[in-house]
Amino acid sequence: MPRRIPTKIKVIRFKTKNPFMRTSEIAKKMGYHRSYVHKVLKESGLFTRIPSGFNSRHVYCAECKELVMTIKRKNRYNEKKAEKTFCSSTCEINHYNIQLTCYYCKEPFMRAKSAVKQGYIKNSYYIYCTIKCKNRDKRKDEDKPSSILKRLNE
Repeated sequence: MPRRIPTKIKVIRFKTKNPFMRTSEIAKKMGYHRSYVHKVLKESGLFTRIPSGFNSRHVYCAECKELVMTIKRKNRYNEKKAEKTFCSSTCEINHYNIQLTCYYCKEPFMRAKSAVKQGYIKNSYYIYCTIKCKNRDKRKDEDKPSSILKRLNE
């Protein structure tokens, strides 16, 4: 019958194979208490803390994916806040706005993505740069004889 491997040796082997795993994670995987795993690792002379470079989190710009900051502690920065972090104001503007062309004057302009989505929900498929262009386009349609005939038929 083969000899049983002591639990201390199992913990030491597991830590040497996974040096960047926390003691609490090792304890959960092996089914022991965290304090027991910590004690075994201390007695054997292995590190119980993860090196500082692996404990930090990196936050990237939501638009250009450039590194914005490095956070040393785990719970100092919210995940949702990290999704909306930008490296500059131009990246923030480009993230929330979209480049469009006016239906009437064919000029390019920027508009908030949320406003464009709201327009499509309200079945407004024509996008204008200003209210003046919108009114001019409406007046242009009213001057046509076909639109006058439509009003007479109704």
